[in-house]
Amino acid sequence: MNAPASTIPEVKAYLVELINTAVNDTTVLVCYDDPGTNQPDDIIAVRDVEQTLAPYELVGGGGAGWLYETYKVEIVVDVYRGGDFPRLVFERACALVAIVENAIRADPSLAGLVVTARPAGTHYASSWEDDGKGRTCAAAMTVDVEARS
Repeated sequence: MNAPASTIPEVKAYLVELINTAVNDTTVLVCYDDPGTNQPDDIIAVRDVEQTLAPYELVGGGGAGWLYETYKVEIVVDVYRGGDFPRLVFERACALVAIVENAIRADPSLAGLVVTARPAGTHYASSWEDDGKGRTCAAAMTVDVEARS
């Protein structure tokens, strides 16, 4: 008997596609994990996942439906603008976070992949870029996911 695989790989790939479609802006890089070099000013990265498993119901020897899987997906929105425009940078980060939140809220089952997914919170951190030539805002979002496996 093979136990069913976690939903994490499918969900992470689906979130990248969902966000890319929702943003619908070629100047925004939507990526799987961290972006490489030559980055644009606006980036949305579907990054780390933290998983917890718990028994759901006894099904034979631990097959399909036996475990209830919960996990947190980190999505980081990164915005940069040259110059000293902290409000502009922060508001752009907020706008991109809202697009991601709305896309997930529109279909909390993520096309039937999970029981539910929901935006759980966002931490905004604004600062000067290391070279002092511009402002950044990194918004680390958490999406809580519940699934059966």
